[in-house]
Amino acid sequence: MGDKDAIALPRTGFTAETSFDGKTLSILVWDKEKPAVDIAVELQSPNDHRSLRTDGDGRIEAKDIYSGVYAIRCLNVDDTPGQYEGVAYKAVKKYTTITFIVPA
Repeated sequence: MGDKDAIALPRTGFTAETSFDGKTLSILVWDKEKPAVDIAVELQSPNDHRSLRTDGDGRIEAKDIYSGVYAIRCLNVDDTPGQYEGVAYKAVKKYTTITFIVPA
């Protein structure tokens, strides 16, 4: 992926960014401008599916990545209960997704 192909996303809210050095795919997950620790991440392509978690720096490194279209889905669960318009809830779930191409 060339510099002109990359889009810098803001690190506000709940988001993720990826980089690929030809061997290892790095995924960095952010929540409220800070690295998101211990977040569930699903990495998927037509020939690959992995369930991963971010480390203490909000990072995942995945090896043995092949060229093709990939998607990641990140899930952050806040177990703080509350109410919305009179309806009680037990937790708030935040998702972020990214689809990208790993070049040949």
